[in-house]
Amino acid sequence: MYKKIKIFILLLLVVFSLSACSMHKKNKEVLMDKPAKDGQYHYKNKDLGFSLILDQDFIYYQTQRKKIGNTRMIEFFVPTSDSNYSQEVPGYGKPLTISIFNLDYWDGLKDNQNEKAFYQEIKRNKNNVYAFKFWDNVPKDWKNKWNKEKEEELIKNFRLID
Repeated sequence: MYKKIKIFILLLLVVFSLSACSMHKKNKEVLMDKPAKDGQYHYKNKDLGFSLILDQDFIYYQTQRKKIGNTRMIEFFVPTSDSNYSQEVPGYGKPLTISIFNLDYWDGLKDNQNEKAFYQEIKRNKNNVYAFKFWDNVPKDWKNKWNKEKEEELIKNFRLID
């Protein structure tokens, strides 16, 4: 009887440890503030319904969320040492702003109005338009890191999520 109890307890421990390992692997998410195994940063915003992969140049990036009227924004900031660059956040430049516009509002704008003039529509779903605005002036220490290919790569790595 004592031997059967020991075997039963041992089996329970084995089953429990295997299920814990399995759960750990399934629930493991990539951290946004550390590069993944691929060397890139995987930004995910479930609340706003999108994800974005940022390359290794975005090390130490920060985000800031804003809401202006019905428009919601995520601003991405990267460190810069260019003291002549106009900095909204000290020590950081703003290479990218993703704005989420209400679909009816966006479609009602004329092409020359501020939002459509400054933003590039990237994706839309049944309710929203997701639009990018890249920085106009690149800081000196980002000139060799920033180009049209980087912008195209960011657009390519933007995904809508449910």
